[in-house]
Order: sequence, then C-alpha cells, then structure tokens
Amino acid sequence: MARMQSGLASSTDDNVRRGVAAARAGERATERAAYAQFRGVEASEDVAEALADALRRVPSAADEVTTALTAETGLSPFFTIADDGALTFSRFPTVAEAETVRRSLSNRASSLFRSGQGAAGESVSEVEKQLRRYLDDAVPELADVRATASIVRGASESFTLGQRALSQSPDQVAIDFAAARSRGEEAVAAYRNGVMDAYRSRMSTGSRASMMSNLNDPARREGAVLRIVFPEDQLDDILRQVDVAAGSQNAVQSVLRGSPTAGRTAAAARSGGGVSAAELADVLTGSPRATLEVMGKIVRSARPDISEFDRMRIASILLETDPQVLRRALVDESGMAALQRRVVQTFDMLNRAGRGGVIPASDRAADVAYGPRIQ
Repeated sequence: MARMQSGLASSTDDNVRRGVAAARAGERATERAAYAQFRGVEASEDVAEALADALRRVPSAADEVTTALTAETGLSPFFTIADDGALTFSRFPTVAEAETVRRSLSNRASSLFRSGQGAAGESVSEVEKQLRRYLDDAVPELADVRATASIVRGASESFTLGQRALSQSPDQVAIDFAAARSRGEEAVAAYRNGVMDAYRSRMSTGSRASMMSNLNDPARREGAVLRIVFPEDQLDDILRQVDVAAGSQNAVQSVLRGSPTAGRTAAAARSGGGVSAAELADVLTGSPRATLEVMGKIVRSARPDISEFDRMRIASILLETDPQVLRRALVDESGMAALQRRVVQTFDMLNRAGRGGVIPASDRAADVAYGPRIQ
C-alpha cells in the first residue's frame, strides 16, 4: 500500500485527503487573489450590455449571482430584475462582477447537461460563451486568470471522480481517466489522488482481507482500476509486489481460517513446539524475527535434547541454506516432515564435524555468528 501511494498520491501525507485539501486551499487562495485585481476595474460598455443581455436571457442564473456577490462583498447586487423581466443596473458593474456572472452561467449550463436537459444546456452555454468573448476582448489578461482557475476546479472534480473509481465499472474509469489526461497533468495527479483515497478507504473496511488478491486479479474491479491509472513505467513493479503480497495474504488467511491442510500443519507445529497461528501468520508475511523463532521451535520439537544456543544455530543454518524451507513446511505436511528430517541431519553433521570432521563452507558463517561447533 505504501508503494501504491508513492505511485498514485502527489502528497507525502499518509492521509491523502488531508494532503489534497491543503494543496487545494493554497490554490483557491491564489485564485481569489488573482480575481481580486479586477474588483475595482469598471467594465466596458460592451461588457455591461452583454452582461445585461445574459441576465435577461438566463434569469435563473441571477439567484446564484446574487448569493455569490452578496457573500463575497457584503453588498447588494448591482442589478435588479422586475417581475416583467426588465433588468436595471443600480451602478455600473466591475469586471470581477461580470466574470462572476459568466461563471454562474457556466455552472448553470453544466447543471442542465448533467440533468439530461441537453438542449437547454446548449442554449445557456452559448450565452456564457458570448459574454466570455466580450470580457476577453476588453480584458485580455482575464483569460490567463480564468485558465489557472479552471485548472484548480478541474483538479477538484478529477479528485472526486477518482474517489468514485472503485464504485464505477472499469470502462467508465477508463473514460474518466482519459478525460483527466486531456485536461493536463494536474487533473491526472488529482484523479490518481482520488483513486488512492478510495483504496485507503477500502482497506479500512472488511474488504481489507481480500484487497491484495483483488488487486492481483485484473478481472476484479480493484485490479482493473490499478492497471488503468497507475503510472505505466511503474506498473510492472507494483504488480510484482501485489502478487507477492497476495500470496502471503492468502496463506495467512488460510492459516487463520483453519483450512484442512493448514489446520493439520499448524496443529503439528503447535504440538511439537508451541507455535501459534499468529506466529505462523507472521512467518507467511515475511517477518525475519518470527521466521527464526518458529524455526527454532521446530528444531526443538525434532531434537528437544539440545541447548538453546545449538537450537538457534541449527535454525540459522537451515534458513541460510534454504530461505523457503520453513514456508514450505508450514503450507505442506510433507514439507514439515522433510524439515524435521533436515534438522536431525544437520545436528548429526555438526556433531560429526565437532569430532574432527569438515564443516561445509556455508556452515562456517554460522560458526562465526554462533561460536564453537556442537560437541
């Protein structure tokens, strides 16, 4: 999961939402500061006429404009609309106010499209475009500020879509991710952040136990989404890690659920050396300390007459010569029997070496680490 986060999340904060929220807050502050420069700039007559025309043609946008301007300035709006639709300016509008109206029209058009009212959405969109043309002709630098603001809002929308990825079909995720790509790297990063947040949320639920297996399976939604959104140059690496994690997780769940084979193996281990299911789980997830301790217990079950020092020495030699020997023993009864035979053979070999025999080179490292040979 940490490796997935390094590939998907742009923030180093483990809490993806917190990191994204902090970045968005800074971007919104920058956006507000950029628009603030137009608050005291009076709009041209052409812009004012286009503004009046827009409000008359889309009166439903006036409510949003009134709320936005009142909240922003604390003042009454610069216009009134009579019951018969006649619009009157109480004062000459500023460029910032005209841009607020344009944004309200854009929001209204988007809302209509989302609700399935395509024809109405097209009409409102045309009104917005006309007002935008007048604004850009009169104040060319406004277009740059708007482009920056669009990136900020687009990133926010992409993050939200990414958060929904695990509840969408892979086909829809592919469409949404392609749309994010078309909007630029900021949108792509935001979408991936959202997906990582979705994975973290899934890991905090009952789905945690099956997460790695689901990620490892391209036919499962979690696995399909990972293959769509993860950076392509890092995909092979993360899939290898997921495959290893899935194998370990499946083995752990097999032990903890008490499957027939795992149950017999665990029972055999416990009866001889006091190995618990939790210790078996730690070994299967790759814990070096648990691996050495469990191996030591199995050595003790095979040769209870040797000292603690010699027991750990034999355990170390067996793991050094074959790191997977214990894992095989825990998932296969024949593997456990083979391991116990190797314990006896290793003890006998070291005992013979202690009486003047030759110790193989691989065992000399153990002599250095664990002291004199068994006598």
